[in-house]
Amino acid sequence: MDDADAEDHFVAGIASHLDGIWRWGAKNPVLRLRPLIAENLHYVMELAVPEGTFRTTGPVNIAFFVNDHLLDRVRYDRSGTHTFEKAVPAEWLRAGEDAMLSAEIDKVYMDGQIPRGFIIVSLGLRNTTVKEEHH
Repeated sequence: MDDADAEDHFVAGIASHLDGIWRWGAKNPVLRLRPLIAENLHYVMELAVPEGTFRTTGPVNIAFFVNDHLLDRVRYDRSGTHTFEKAVPAEWLRAGEDAMLSAEIDKVYMDGQIPRGFIIVSLGLRNTTVKEEHH
């Protein structure tokens, strides 16, 4: 989230201002990447469910998507930092074409008029044969 070109990949639901090395995600943050390959990729997100929002929302469920395909749904029963990582079926991606990575949280915290879902530290595709950077 702190890469110089990170905002070039934001489609929706990701705060445009830099909050250190992380960004707030709304209910449904979406990021666009263009993988060079379609095989051996993992969806990886480092995220945090802040204690302050967790006190209001309680446990949350986050669904993870690749090009509108549901990859997984995870329940977070505690606040704090978490890492989600799961292999992406190669048929969901095309090498050299845009891929949409998204997540959707079931409950948001309202900070005035601003919906706060969770904090995104990093989000990207990791080549399981060679490590890649996250945006």
